[in-house]
Amino acid sequence: MCGLVAGIGKLNSNRIKALLSMNEDRGTDSVGIGYIMDHKIRVAKVAERPCVAVNLTIAKEITEAAVSGLFIGHTRQATKGEVCTENAHPFLMDGIAFAHNGIIINYADFGDYKVDSQSLIHGIKAKDFSKYKGGIALIWIEDGKLKAYRCGNPLYRGKHNGVTYLASEDDQLEAIGCNHIKSLAEGMIYTFLSPTQLMTERVKKNEKGFAYKGMSWEDYNYTGHKTLALSTPSKDITAYCDHGIHYSQKCFTCDEFPALREDFHTWKDEKKKQEYVDFCDMCGKKAELTEGYCLECITYLDDSTSKDLPPMPSRREVQ
Repeated sequence: MCGLVAGIGKLNSNRIKALLSMNEDRGTDSVGIGYIMDHKIRVAKVAERPCVAVNLTIAKEITEAAVSGLFIGHTRQATKGEVCTENAHPFLMDGIAFAHNGIIINYADFGDYKVDSQSLIHGIKAKDFSKYKGGIALIWIEDGKLKAYRCGNPLYRGKHNGVTYLASEDDQLEAIGCNHIKSLAEGMIYTFLSPTQLMTERVKKNEKGFAYKGMSWEDYNYTGHKTLALSTPSKDITAYCDHGIHYSQKCFTCDEFPALREDFHTWKDEKKKQEYVDFCDMCGKKAELTEGYCLECITYLDDSTSKDLPPMPSRREVQ
């Protein structure tokens, strides 16, 4: 699973950073953007946590992308191909910059590629994805225009202050203030001529679904979560479980990896938490509520047999 973002119009660099940061829960291995500057396609990418890179490593390029008025972006969860800057999206091939979310199972049918997504250049140029096996959500820059296609994997579009944004999840567009949020139809190439002008063209679709001939995520060495420092472990790390299993391997007795896992607490978790924070109906304090009451008031009400409890303050007294 990877994350896609894109936009066309009078872009805001902070919204670009927000979209890429929110997509970190879809891909932590690398982040990259593609945009047009001086009539040329430029690509900036790095094998680094998106939340770090967008504010430091590629912050300058994100500002340039906002000024350019057209960009594509990607956060990667590696499947085929090692984690490195070269294998990060977007890819620039034959004058086309493109980024992909999904797995191409039969990528080897199209040539020798380090990353399965690179094989999609043939489908983009031919406007035909019928030979591909696996889910596709795809964005690219071609002939100075923003284009998109999906079949099997999600991709949404929305508008904010006359700007059209694309993202892998509708919640992300809603979070940056977009309205008129819609899913792209499957099997259609969308060409965004401007924020208000859109062309569509129906093309031959890929065979969606990531499993093909018994293959799955595990065939790409994808474990479903990441462990710290697996590629370049520190000499001081001696993480072994009680059964003698090294930190980089799963112990089936413990049913876990001995190494520490990265915190995948995301912006969505914060959003859900905020939904439960409000002013208590009884004491007026701001806290996490259950049926309108904070924990202190619930304890007070439940302990009806106690005679020594002080009276709870009213909302007016708290304010």
